[in-house]
Amino acid sequence: MRIVQLLTLGIVINISVGCKSGDPCFQEFLDTHCVQKDVVYPGSNLITSTNISIEECHQACQNHLECDHASYAPGQKICKLKYQKMYSTTESGFYAIPKDCIPNCSMDTKGSHNSNLPGSYLADSLMDCHSLCLEHPECVGVTWERPWEVNTKAPNACNLKRKMAVGLIRTSIFQVTLPRYCLHSREQPNGWHLYQNKYYKFINQINSYESGMVSCGELGGRLVSIESQEEFLFLRSVAFTLNYHHPEKYNGSYRLGLFKSNWTSLKWTLSNGNIFKESQIDLWCPKQPSIASSIAYARLWSGAGFCGDDIFSSLSTQNIICEASVCKEDLPKMKNVRKQAQIPNSLIHQ
Repeated sequence: MRIVQLLTLGIVINISVGCKSGDPCFQEFLDTHCVQKDVVYPGSNLITSTNISIEECHQACQNHLECDHASYAPGQKICKLKYQKMYSTTESGFYAIPKDCIPNCSMDTKGSHNSNLPGSYLADSLMDCHSLCLEHPECVGVTWERPWEVNTKAPNACNLKRKMAVGLIRTSIFQVTLPRYCLHSREQPNGWHLYQNKYYKFINQINSYESGMVSCGELGGRLVSIESQEEFLFLRSVAFTLNYHHPEKYNGSYRLGLFKSNWTSLKWTLSNGNIFKESQIDLWCPKQPSIASSIAYARLWSGAGFCGDDIFSSLSTQNIICEASVCKEDLPKMKNVRKQAQIPNSLIHQ
């Protein structure tokens, strides 16, 4: 077993070559290369190789012009280079390896075509495409057509997204999708996320508004109060990315610190006591809010790309988002971390 460095999408990743299933380095490879376990995408194979390691299988895909992803079976040491993804099946003992990956960031989802923001954009690189997203006040992520795609109609096309869906798998080959914010770009060692001098914690917990406030209070904070469009895009991006990359832990919608009642004169009010700036923040999903009664609460709704949705007090959500200026773990002393990969500066200093 030997250590080598791979350069993918501008990121340097250290890996061990020759790892076998069950070795610690094998799991490390799975974690740092966005590998899907027990997943196969049926279809014709470009090349089938035997007696090959998972690292060599991935390298073979990167070296092949038409390879979109690789399918690897460690038990038989079989590697199949694949041209595209149409649909997935569950097959024990197989691993689907994407050609390129930014851990906990890049993904194989495109959202629907009608989720594109207006305009046509071209970008020479994924990072250039991502920079265009950061400049747009409604962009939650991008899908970039890589320039070496063989049959593309629009090489270098950069699609800015107003929403993305967790369950939609791309079918076009050689695309890379990035959210507006990658998980590592703001993540702290203790699981909080730092953004514009506030700390956020995303917690998987069935909850009501009251129980959510109690749980956040125990951490020294409260349910999140969204006070700007940029803050909303940050929260929306992280919620989507968590649900995509960690479905075993995060799924469903996220409760916000936002409500209306007779006590607030039916005005949408934040958990910090301020009135929500509806005219400045494009929070709500289409046709929302829709509850005419006096009491209602808000969530980031997973069913519509994590935009805002109003719900009755009797309806619980699967997750909560807490905010704190300083938390019990003394977060201000900690710096942003980049786990296992060196994330490009354009994805960190945002």
